[in-house]
Amino acid sequence: KHLKTMHSMQNPVACSKSLAEDLENKYRIRTIAIQNGVDTEIYRPASSEEKIRLREKLGLDKDEKYFLTVGSLIPRKNTITLLHAFRKYSGGHLLILGDGTEKEKLIESAQGAKSIHFKGNVSNANEYMKAADFYLSASTGEGLPNTVLEAISSGLPVGLSDIRPHREVFSDVNYFYFFPPRNVGSLIELINKIEQGNQGILRKKMRETAENYFSAKFMAAKYQELYFKLLS
Repeated sequence: KHLKTMHSMQNPVACSKSLAEDLENKYRIRTIAIQNGVDTEIYRPASSEEKIRLREKLGLDKDEKYFLTVGSLIPRKNTITLLHAFRKYSGGHLLILGDGTEKEKLIESAQGAKSIHFKGNVSNANEYMKAADFYLSASTGEGLPNTVLEAISSGLPVGLSDIRPHREVFSDVNYFYFFPPRNVGSLIELINKIEQGNQGILRKKMRETAENYFSAKFMAAKYQELYFKLLS
């Protein structure tokens, strides 16, 4: 139904360059690529004092390391790979925000693992972003993931599955923290690599990438440019 609708549209818009390429190559649907944007005011880095305050509010230990993942608990998000990694990795905690058809299965898989925490759907994801130390996504497919954009806007170093939409986020900067989507060993190696990096530089690079390439204002300007073009 989606494809049929898109074929009938005069000016379909894709939320990423990689999705636009896939639609044209696989389905002969030509789209205009306007990348997703993030509200850089809502999603922003927290000061040390704010981070401590938020951890207290959210019931998180101020001295522990927290890795965050956000999204629907469905097969495509591949959350199970993160669970397998954190059953072996002992250097921090995994916070999982979201709900979905795989929730019960994932909770069962994580049984007994004290470092894995399911928080469900929340209305304050931005606070968790500010309180966390790192962001992870093991997704096997995306358009252009808003949660990754929110994470980098919050200054979180990210570890991402090696898929084209994730690579697209960093197409204009050098960033190397990618892992094969279902490779638990590679994910654990990547987590250790991120931890050993210069956190100040990484956090600054993340924030600058969001501000320079993926701000909501930048996205809105692209849509406005398209509207004016269509009206002229």
